[in-house]
Amino acid sequence: MLTVPPANAAQDYTQLNTDTQMVSAPEAVYTKSLDASQRVHSINHGWKFKLGEESGAESPNYSDATWRTVNVPHDYSIEQEFTQEGEAESGYLLGGIGWYRKNLPLDETFANKQINLNFDGIYMDATIYVNGEEVANHPYGYTPFSVDITKFVKIGANNVVAVKVNHQLPSSRWYSGSGIYRSVDLVVTDKVHVNYDGVTVTAPDLATMTNGATDISVKTKLVNESDADKTVRVAHQLTTLDGKTTLGESQGNAVTLVANSSNDDTATFDASGITLWSLDNPQRYLVTTTITDEQGTVLDTVTTKTGFRNIDFDANTGFTLNGKQMKLKGVSMHHDQGALGARAYRAAIARQIDILKEMGTNAIRVTHNPASRDLIDLADEKGMLIVEEIFDGFQHQKNGNYNDYSRFFEKAVPENTALENVVPGSTWAQFDLETTLRRDINAPSVIMWSLGNEIGEGTGQYTSMSNYTKQQANLIRWAKAIDTTRPVTRGDNNLKGFAPEAASLMDGIAQVGGTVGLNYVDGNKYNELHNKHPQWLIYGSETASSVNSRGVYNRTVDTGKTADKLLTSYDNSKVSWGAYASQAWYDVITRDFVAGEFVWTGFDYIGEPTFWWGGSPGAVGPWPSPKNSYFGIVDTAGFPKDSYYLYQSQWNDDVHTLHILPAWNSNVVAKDASGNVKVDVYSDAHSVELFFTGNDGVRKSLGEKTFTTKTTPAGYSYNIVEGADAKSVAHQNLYMTWQVPYADGTLEAVAKDADGSVIADTKGRNRVTTAGTAAALDVQVDRTSITADGDDLAYIDVTVVDDNGNPVPDAKNDVTFTIEGNGTLLGTDNGEHADHTPYYSHKRQAFSGKVLAIAQSTTAAGSFTVTASAPGMEPQTVTVTTTGSADDGTSASSIDHYVYPRTIYVKTGNAPVLPEAVEAHAKDATVSSSKVTWNEISQDKYATAGSFVATGTTTDGDTIAMNIVVIDGVGGVLNYSTTSPLNTPPTMPGQRPAVMPDGTVLSTSFPITWEDLSTKDWSHEGVVTVSGTTEIFGKEYPVTATIRMQKATVAVGENLASAAKSLTQSITDPAKQSDTLEAVRDGKTAVPNFGGGGPNPNVWTNYQNTQDTGETSTDLVFGYDTPQEFSEFEVWFFEDAWSANFPAANTTEFFMRDTDGQDWQPITVTETIGQQEGNVIPYTYSLEPVTTTYLKVVVHNKEGGHTGRSDIKPVTGVSEILLRGVTQTYNTNTSAQLESVTLNGEQLSAEALAAGKFESPAPGPDELTATALENAAVTILPMYNKVSRILVESEDHKKMNTFEISFPSAPNTPDKPNSPDTPGTPDVPAPDQPDVPGTPDVPGTPDTPEISEDPVYADSDAIEKALGAGTVTLTGEYTAHRGETVNVAFTGLAADTTARVYMYSSPVRLADTVADSAGNVSGYEVTIARNVELGTHYLVAVANVAGVQPVSVMKVKVAENSDPGDQNGAGNGQNTVGQNTGDHHTSGSSDSGSGTHPTGAHDVAKQLSKTGISLEGIGILVVAFIAAGAIILWVRRD
Repeated sequence: MLTVPPANAAQDYTQLNTDTQMVSAPEAVYTKSLDASQRVHSINHGWKFKLGEESGAESPNYSDATWRTVNVPHDYSIEQEFTQEGEAESGYLLGGIGWYRKNLPLDETFANKQINLNFDGIYMDATIYVNGEEVANHPYGYTPFSVDITKFVKIGANNVVAVKVNHQLPSSRWYSGSGIYRSVDLVVTDKVHVNYDGVTVTAPDLATMTNGATDISVKTKLVNESDADKTVRVAHQLTTLDGKTTLGESQGNAVTLVANSSNDDTATFDASGITLWSLDNPQRYLVTTTITDEQGTVLDTVTTKTGFRNIDFDANTGFTLNGKQMKLKGVSMHHDQGALGARAYRAAIARQIDILKEMGTNAIRVTHNPASRDLIDLADEKGMLIVEEIFDGFQHQKNGNYNDYSRFFEKAVPENTALENVVPGSTWAQFDLETTLRRDINAPSVIMWSLGNEIGEGTGQYTSMSNYTKQQANLIRWAKAIDTTRPVTRGDNNLKGFAPEAASLMDGIAQVGGTVGLNYVDGNKYNELHNKHPQWLIYGSETASSVNSRGVYNRTVDTGKTADKLLTSYDNSKVSWGAYASQAWYDVITRDFVAGEFVWTGFDYIGEPTFWWGGSPGAVGPWPSPKNSYFGIVDTAGFPKDSYYLYQSQWNDDVHTLHILPAWNSNVVAKDASGNVKVDVYSDAHSVELFFTGNDGVRKSLGEKTFTTKTTPAGYSYNIVEGADAKSVAHQNLYMTWQVPYADGTLEAVAKDADGSVIADTKGRNRVTTAGTAAALDVQVDRTSITADGDDLAYIDVTVVDDNGNPVPDAKNDVTFTIEGNGTLLGTDNGEHADHTPYYSHKRQAFSGKVLAIAQSTTAAGSFTVTASAPGMEPQTVTVTTTGSADDGTSASSIDHYVYPRTIYVKTGNAPVLPEAVEAHAKDATVSSSKVTWNEISQDKYATAGSFVATGTTTDGDTIAMNIVVIDGVGGVLNYSTTSPLNTPPTMPGQRPAVMPDGTVLSTSFPITWEDLSTKDWSHEGVVTVSGTTEIFGKEYPVTATIRMQKATVAVGENLASAAKSLTQSITDPAKQSDTLEAVRDGKTAVPNFGGGGPNPNVWTNYQNTQDTGETSTDLVFGYDTPQEFSEFEVWFFEDAWSANFPAANTTEFFMRDTDGQDWQPITVTETIGQQEGNVIPYTYSLEPVTTTYLKVVVHNKEGGHTGRSDIKPVTGVSEILLRGVTQTYNTNTSAQLESVTLNGEQLSAEALAAGKFESPAPGPDELTATALENAAVTILPMYNKVSRILVESEDHKKMNTFEISFPSAPNTPDKPNSPDTPGTPDVPAPDQPDVPGTPDVPGTPDTPEISEDPVYADSDAIEKALGAGTVTLTGEYTAHRGETVNVAFTGLAADTTARVYMYSSPVRLADTVADSAGNVSGYEVTIARNVELGTHYLVAVANVAGVQPVSVMKVKVAENSDPGDQNGAGNGQNTVGQNTGDHHTSGSSDSGSGTHPTGAHDVAKQLSKTGISLEGIGILVVAFIAAGAIILWVRRD
């Protein structure tokens, strides 16, 4: 997993840690300020991130100092390791919970402003918090949304935004990524403003536009979020994109907005000089909308980019743009960026579009979810048509992904959400559709809204399309309410088979002018559907699904899994439901009524590695299994495969293509029996001549082949090989093929036009040469200058070449990348499907001779140099200039950022000690120390528990802030529990919340140091215990985590028989087929009486075939579009009196295969024959789960079965076949209930546990243990105010319960009779009161300023050093056992003066005493508690006088006690606790055991308990009297 350390500070801040305060780790704090006058602020930079659940991370008091600092876009799945706990379907990369936090300082200029956060996409189930309060939840991972945070922010203070991303697997049919993977903006407006995505620009009369003049209509949604009615004026100005030339404008009319309401305003005005947006000239314009009040003051200004174009679909001739007829030459695209994962960097998207446009692509179908706003904007900018798909499925989960979006589809959006643009009563489906359409409605590139894709696929509802009628109708209605200018559409894969409900459902789209998207339909089916539905506007929404690797030529065809996990680069490898690249295009280009195609897919993507697809955790094939798809025309690294040039030759009319495959090394090509190699040439030229030059230097022509140009009735043209050179398969004649005898040398293709002239300027690889040994690296970069904004990218392309510069086609050299200067390396890639090197690695093996690195700019202008090196080769470099600056002028500081602790924790009543200076990092990268002048902090700020912000000004003029968290007392730290799949170490929380002695869980968490997880065994089911510690105010607290390791619960899933795209039988002659084959999956097992007169509609039999041919077995084959996982089969056989018999036991067989051409593989099953129900019996077949695309059931007629007549042969009949899938789940427990509590050796009753409390007659808990149900975390706190508390937190961290045990209070003890105050003892000023939780120091008689109240020694080591140095003398030594009482005497103190007494190892203040006239104290009595540590302790008495204070030191040796009852359990915070019987009054100051002023017996007992000393032990009663400033300690022995 990618780990990035927190900021390292050169400056030492450890001196800020004292016994009354502690500081967080230093972190980078950036100086860039926010400007309230600026409408939109990008806040992509400077987020804090932590993978894993973190309790309390939403709180502003939570310290994220140790979290990584990341910029968004960010994807935390791509940073994880490939694991067999993941699924092939999602690329073996996991999700999980991720937390993000960001500080937003808002000064007073933000008062009375409207403040929103706009997210373009978070995957998925994101909850937004501001200053600890939940603002909104947004489930869908692909749609933009805005949240109004106005009422949650604090003006004049720092604000903390926290985002919890809850990506629970399985959630997707492809790699989704995780986290805030798109951009985030802070939007600041007046209370009266234009709504989020509130401007819609149209040109209603564009079709009749003449000389660039037309009407422009602008609809604006206005919002008044103030408490007063407002009258405003709305003006619009249409300009060129640079804003320099005005083409039209409207001053608008006055609009009155009622308080806290919204209203729409529509303005129409004339515009001139309009140029239509087109693919070659994507002209765009700017509409500036301004709102002013009645005084003319500008309240809001919004700019909207748009363009104007006409689109049209015709049922017979297809698609036109601005009246120009064209085929949609499109690709489907998932959103990941290979090595970048889901991170939506604008430069990465731009690179993809450029690569596709060079291929000739004119359209992208963004699948199967809305695109990022940058993709839409770039499509507008570069001239690329877009089909924007909103959903994959509807209300049913797909492929068993029970955590996918379907679970939210029909749920209502919460009413109390702060999300913008929520229509009252809307579902999430409505909200997500509407928010997408509003964002992109002004984009000229978007030509269709796709409502869904293959909505029945993988749901078990494949043929039941009527289940989606209501949902589709709603989506159409919602879409049309927003946009009537574009057609709706949907991609359908049911219509390629027999699916009458699918046709009816699709007709619902056609009837509203929508377009009909057909997935994987061949030419004949196109014809059939066009003839049946001549009004349908048809296009191929998903075509081809060829599967290829880049640079693989050692075979010319592949039909399934291969040993090397690679697939041929020839156009001769496809999935069973798909078509070859040339085949799919041929079916489109030869049919005018088909508007175009969208090939699956433009780029390879992570996940769905067909033929190695798998929908459940675990490797598919040998590990490392393929983790990314083979469908792409371009691989994940952006390197084109050979098919790229096939498409370019067919699609790009602006270039000439000339491309040869294969490469030309003997070991990489496939030779037939004669030694010939199949050579394909992709070209658009009239003719191509192929030449071979051998090692002898002789150039020989291998012949010339010529295309014939064909033109369709609608005017579309294409080239085809005819005559003697034509192949037997029509679509293969879109390219040329030679059979060439292999010999080392050079193959060269020469293109010629119709006149025979050579075409010199061609695209592609027009020659291939036998390469020698890898000798060098050829390094190229796509851009030599990028923007210094911390986001821009440069792609470094490395090719391994021989000594002559020829690419080595099978090179696998390890290439290492380094970078110097103003840039960073983001990752590497090579396009190889089974390469499990982490994408963020800087070292990668070349694949098919190529490897890629991706570099990113910093915010500093300058340059960076990337070096590529490989063993045995000279390093090669490229240098990229970074220009411009990310500084938007909002900060005039010369400092880029400061590094200092952001959070200080202090004990109640103690003034925080702030750093005098902080470490400053200038924009020129120099580092200095900048002094800070802190603003005054009033005493009331730290007098009680809570938090506040301390601000100061550096000498560089910047305002900095520190979060001060004031804490009363700490009773413990919450223990932790979670669950994890087998073989997957958990992600441990970096911090855990502290708990006050009274059981209050603080919002403050402290860093945990966990033991090394690598030492644990994660491979077995059960609970693994992980120990950790944290230090708070110098004291170490233990923390325990219990990790429940579990394997997936595999359950039998739903019946998938009806989801099969095809059901066939081995009886192919219709005359020999009997009854109804589809009856075996109609959901009916019973066979009612049938009167005859034709095929029985309730069953299938092999009757006629058996009678005619004597065959005794029949195959029934279920075929699927994608591999399915099965765990159980159930076949209902039936019998009758005529010929149908139940089969003999264990004769039914099952087989599987991935593709048509593969051999069938048997499936091992265990048969169970059920009870007969009427004339049917269920035969159930259990099996280990298998994954297959084709499933064959072979039934065998019963030998010797009964028949109604001797000349009739027995047959087999089936009423129903159920093919049940697999459901694999991991559960997280939700209980926060105790299982048992044992107090002082006795277990409490179930009634007490249910009541949540128990009253004990014991004086206290000598021993207290507890266990919880379902791996809930148990935290036991020390007794406080005669109550012991047990906190139980559920495994899912959503529930917390507290169990309380009350103990009787000690009776009040009267003064000892006849014992007046000691005569002659002067009144002594009472020390300050101790810190009590929630109570500030109360001023009393102040201590003499010269008298130090601090302990003389820091710890026992300091005492021993003083004794060794002779600066103090040991005045006594005692030995005691646990539970015994010791009478201690002190000497050498100040006469008749109060002395403070401390107990060591660390100084714990005990009760004060008074020395006699000789300076001695006799009979100072203490009891050694039964849980005190064995060994040496010290008692130190210090005279309370000014100047040099006399000290008396006594040594107490605690010896072993043979009484087994003295061996108590673990201490504070563990699941077992041994405690003395003293009542514990814990406060913020007393935890350290120093610098306190105890004033009573309870405080004394509490203090002594810290070191095991008790004054309320057996037989001891302590009464402290405070009178006239004197402390008298009375001891009475019962």
